[in-house]
Amino acid sequence: MNLLLVYATHLEAASLRSKFGDSNVESSSFWNFTHKKVNVDVLVSGVGLVNTAFQLGKTLSSSKYDFAINVGVAGSFDRSLKLGTVVNVMSECLSELGTEDGDEFLPIDQMNIEIEEIRSLYKINNESQIQNSVVNSLIKVKGISVNTVHGNEASIKKVKSRLSPDIESMEGAAFFIACKESNIDFVEIRVISNFVEKRDKSKWGMKLALANLDNTIFAILDQY
Repeated sequence: MNLLLVYATHLEAASLRSKFGDSNVESSSFWNFTHKKVNVDVLVSGVGLVNTAFQLGKTLSSSKYDFAINVGVAGSFDRSLKLGTVVNVMSECLSELGTEDGDEFLPIDQMNIEIEEIRSLYKINNESQIQNSVVNSLIKVKGISVNTVHGNEASIKKVKSRLSPDIESMEGAAFFIACKESNIDFVEIRVISNFVEKRDKSKWGMKLALANLDNTIFAILDQY
């Protein structure tokens, strides 16, 4: 089995590299290891939709994978998701894709653009059938992907009213699209590191989040 793990940052991938990585490629953004019967490639794509799309385009065009996992932290709109909660993102949306119409924002599916491919890639569902009890036990959530992380009360209120998201990230939708276009089964595993609110890093739970994320990824790998 060939598996691709995709992280945005070296920080998020640090524990995996420490456990399974090669000390000779510490600064590399791509490395691989074998765990049990699984050949695992690890890609650190860089932050954001553009970096993720570009790096995945190169990687998926040159290698064949049975399964891909996007791994990382996320901000939560849902206060019932405690810091450190690991979730399975079942849908993604390019929430900023659209146009301003005066004081209103029109998402691309309301712009009367007669291009079905654009409309269908604005909101993307994960229909992959994942045979992994750890993955299937995780809380299922609805995500949005952004270029600008929300930190303004007015914009937070608007996006919650418009899309009712549970979490936000800066890479998820690009990962969804790349995997669907490449016909690869996939899952997006995120951990809640902070709530979506006015930026205050003193309230974040990054240490707990990364520890819980690592434990979950190791448990997923042990299933194979």
